[in-house]
Amino acid sequence: MKQIYTTLICAFLTFQVSFAQGPKWVTKAKRAVFSLMTFDKEDKLIKTGNGFFISDDGVGVSDFNLFKGAYRAVAVDTDGKELPVLSILGADDTFDVVKFQVDISEVKKIQSLTPYTDSIQVGAEVLVIPYSTQSDRNCRPGKVKEITNIRQNHKYFTFDLRLKESLYSCPVLTATGEVIGIVQREFSPEDMISHAVDINFILDQEVGPLAFADLSLKDIHIKKGLPLNEDEALVYLYMASSNLTSHQYLELVNDFINQFPQSKEGYVRRAQYLLSKEDLTDQDIKRAEDDVNRVLKIGNGLDAEALFSITKLVYAASFNPLLKESKKWSLDSALAYINQAIAIDPQPVYTQFKGDVLIELKRLEDALAAYTEVNKSSMASALSFYNTAILKENLGSSHDEILVLLDSCVNQLVEPYDMDASIYLFERARVLAEAERYREAMVDLDSYYHAVNGQVNAQFYYFREQIAVKAKMYKHAIEDIARAVELDSEELLYQSEYAALNIRVGR
Repeated sequence: MKQIYTTLICAFLTFQVSFAQGPKWVTKAKRAVFSLMTFDKEDKLIKTGNGFFISDDGVGVSDFNLFKGAYRAVAVDTDGKELPVLSILGADDTFDVVKFQVDISEVKKIQSLTPYTDSIQVGAEVLVIPYSTQSDRNCRPGKVKEITNIRQNHKYFTFDLRLKESLYSCPVLTATGEVIGIVQREFSPEDMISHAVDINFILDQEVGPLAFADLSLKDIHIKKGLPLNEDEALVYLYMASSNLTSHQYLELVNDFINQFPQSKEGYVRRAQYLLSKEDLTDQDIKRAEDDVNRVLKIGNGLDAEALFSITKLVYAASFNPLLKESKKWSLDSALAYINQAIAIDPQPVYTQFKGDVLIELKRLEDALAAYTEVNKSSMASALSFYNTAILKENLGSSHDEILVLLDSCVNQLVEPYDMDASIYLFERARVLAEAERYREAMVDLDSYYHAVNGQVNAQFYYFREQIAVKAKMYKHAIEDIARAVELDSEELLYQSEYAALNIRVGR
């Protein structure tokens, strides 16, 4: 009998040892697990923990708590090689997970784990793979105890599995070697209870276009990756421009170009940055020229939108005094680019911008022709009619001609008028007064007053009083000049005008 018991015990222990060592694939899977170190602003060690790769190009996952407050992080693979964390790709502080990109330029190959695809059932066998520099198959076996749903129908797993702190953020795998999730910090060694967040939930974590308002990402000071969608990445770049230093912004634009090499926007934005530098160098100018050539190459010189982007870039650069001697960054160059764009695709927006360039070149007749064309198109607006009116005035046109355009301008506005409409109302009032149509001018000035919510100064009241007098609206005139005196009692012009007007009406 004793021999039978001994045989049974030996068999049981052999089974336990072989189960703990795990299947043969464990040795390979362990190479996907790494140790992780995070550092503060002074480059002092904050915490150490674990993580694992989920793609062959160096995307890893770990727990958010490890990264909180970190300015730098390093993954150490099973060969002892240090791999710097380049950027954060997503994070969720509620479920304590983070996804990031590691620099793999110094290693030949990355071993990664494959996310599970088949549904996981309660009672299924699982294995936790620890970080180890040893080529063994030691692992922690257990079973799925409970499965609950979290956001977007992802899973949260509870296991019958005894763990210890050194296994935080290690992967939980199926019996066939697919990763289920990441070990959470909440577990009970006494009750053999542990938990894991669905790996697919972590994979879905991304940097969104408004990531600068994401509190989870704000707690991590390591550079953030870009959204995967190009349009969202462009929004992110726009938001970043006011939140980063110039060096950090340039680095982000370079990341955008690397991620979207066929997008002209990245090259245009980098050129804009380079040309706006206060310490602009010949090398910066050369790099900006290279970026312009790259944009042209992407569209084979036949992309009207690309040519329009270059036009705006060159137009802005033409006002830089450091580039005033450069023909490549001149208004004439901008005009050449916009003419090419119009020849390919005569969009009204291109024609309007051509008008702007021609105005700066003092070619007012040509600019008037461009704006007249815009006013006949679907892009006609209050601004286009207003600019046309100003051009007409500068070219010596009659008040009647100018007012026809200003009437069209105001007709584009929607009542009640707002602050944006105020400049057009005031301009029409001015021209109406010059045309001696004083009462009509007063109507526009009253509309202007309401459009700016009464936020006017003494000069406005004096201007309106002068027109009110000519319109023989004396009560209105006295009220306006009295208000001007009240707002600026030191101005003798207002005092004398107030006195003269009172005499005029017999007061």
